[in-house]
Amino acid sequence: MRILKNNLYKIINDSKKPEYKPFYLMVTELISYCSRLGLSPGEYFSYGLHKKNSTTKKALEYLPNTVHFEKHLPTLNTKNRNTLFDKLLFKKKVINEDIVTPKVIGYVGFEKRNDIEFNYLTRKSIQNIFIKNNIKKCIIKPTTGNQGRGVFLLEHTPGSNTPFSINKKPFDTSSLFSFIENFSKKNNFDHFMLETLITPPETIKNISPNAAPNIRIVTLRTPANTIHVTHASIRLGRKDSVTSNAGAGGILGKIDIESGEISNCKTNTYISGEFIKFHPDTKFDLIGFKLPFWREIINECKKAASLIESVNSIGWDVLITENGPVILEGNDTWCILSEQIFGEGYLTPKTRELLGQHGLAFSDHILPKPSLSNIRKSLFGFPKPKKPKL
Repeated sequence: MRILKNNLYKIINDSKKPEYKPFYLMVTELISYCSRLGLSPGEYFSYGLHKKNSTTKKALEYLPNTVHFEKHLPTLNTKNRNTLFDKLLFKKKVINEDIVTPKVIGYVGFEKRNDIEFNYLTRKSIQNIFIKNNIKKCIIKPTTGNQGRGVFLLEHTPGSNTPFSINKKPFDTSSLFSFIENFSKKNNFDHFMLETLITPPETIKNISPNAAPNIRIVTLRTPANTIHVTHASIRLGRKDSVTSNAGAGGILGKIDIESGEISNCKTNTYISGEFIKFHPDTKFDLIGFKLPFWREIINECKKAASLIESVNSIGWDVLITENGPVILEGNDTWCILSEQIFGEGYLTPKTRELLGQHGLAFSDHILPKPSLSNIRKSLFGFPKPKKPKL
């Protein structure tokens, strides 16, 4: 309730400023865009459509979240998505094709899997594997999780009665597995994967001090099997965060696809999100920063996309090391919100042309007829995309 009050106060306050539309016009447009486009109030304000210079034509550049998950992705990604949904299957696939990805230390879960060859870690084996490979820190995460949920930094100190720790909380081997099992049951996860911790090069620590910056590359395959990059963005970490993912409090930035430079940054995807030029923790100038290995990042994502023939639209998460890019994972139900908060919608002329090849067309100058269904979905949400059966 407090957040709602704060947002309403901000909206009313903004409506009095010369650069924003008056309050009555905001309300009128909200009703129109909700009923005709399925655009939610949150999207309206997050995308800056309440600014005085924003037009209906501008609003039509944005793909509403409801349309993204109910029409856009279901049309493009109609086939088997298991390889992306299951991170262990994805690892198996890309490793066989010489695509660089964080090394899998092993996995834990209620039972051993027969479809993969990674180490199945048990209470008896985990300590020996950590000692043998001299592992001091690693990432542990659900094999089917997303948006940074359930991702932890696992630390190991051999010789101690409580050799493991998560968020500085110590565990012996038994209590560690109990923690994982309880977390899995509570969140409906079957397995957790342990993988090596990626350390970013010194040259980019100023833009993401405590976590490797997560680059998001959106690829789109045409019916002719040509892979295109339609959008690129970056998640920058804050202090005391193990992940740079926006869902874990990271900063979001827009990347120019041609140059690899950060062109805009915002603190979050909500109405409270503010455009920033400097990193809040390091005070480093983010705008114009050119990411290293940019061509390699684009090429690796295109190569990976060509391997996942059953999925046409993929949001890739990429990390950078001293030696080049590392592909973390691919997402078939990627988030559209974070790609549209920088003043430009997803539906650019190029993207419209590519989507048209799949039979997807969206109006670029006339608002569709109003619909009660659109109002319901924009205000109260819609069913979450179904998870594929493993």
